Amino acid sequence: MAMLLAALNFRLLVAWPQSSRVIIDGNLNDGFWQLVAPFKLVPMDARLPPEPDGEVRAAVAGRYLYLCALLPVSAGRCTMWSIGKNQRWERESGVQQDSFSRPADHGCAEVKDFVWFILRVYDENDWMLQVEPRGTYAVKWRWTGEREWFTSRPDKCDRFLVATAIREKEWSVEAAIPLEQLGSPEPGYIRLSVERNRAEGRDTPEEWWRWPEHKPTYEVPVIPMNQLDPKGSPWPGSRPMLVPIAPR
Repeated sequence: MAMLLAALNFRLLVAWPQSSRVIIDGNLNDGFWQLVAPFKLVPMDARLPPEPDGEVRAAVAGRYLYLCALLPVSAGRCTMWSIGKNQRWERESGVQQDSFSRPADHGCAEVKDFVWFILRVYDENDWMLQVEPRGTYAVKWRWTGEREWFTSRPDKCDRFLVATAIREKEWSVEAAIPLEQLGSPEPGYIRLSVERNRAEGRDTPEEWWRWPEHKPTYEVPVIPMNQLDPKGSPWPGSRPMLVPIAPR
């Protein structure tokens, strides 16, 4: 019996370091996300049904800001135009550019499926993380109160971790951002808004959703370390792990 208990204790000891990280792979199946309340994206166009479409979660834990979104797609269709980091967000040459007028212009072409995470950091610049289904992402910044966005220098966002996953009827994105690269904000100093675009299809119009619905931004909560169970949940105080995804 003593030997069995010793063996079980040893298994816990060797398993714990493996579960101490949030796995940034786009699948949202880490126990950590169960501690973060989901919020529903609501349509920005009054012509769309009022039902929510997709959900987002955000929290600060340890030295990172964690973001994720689960986004349904119509008939399993995602529209994508490029892969990689800070790629061009326009359509390929020779394809007609459709015009579209929307309430808020963030200086990006609305021609594909993507999601914006817009961060307002107290006493710092605003940040925007734009991600599309295959993992293409762009990091932009602007002076608070201004409208024009600028592409971030690579060294300013070289430790952003971003991954996506595509399934039959939805796609999801997961990200971990070092607080140090956001200016090391104090707890409660990060506010967030999220916008999601579903590109125009052959039989469907371009559609937009956002959160929060009734105010410009939402204060990102901080999860105290003592609320995390080291035996059952990942421990975000350590560095998250990015799982490489094979090209699709």
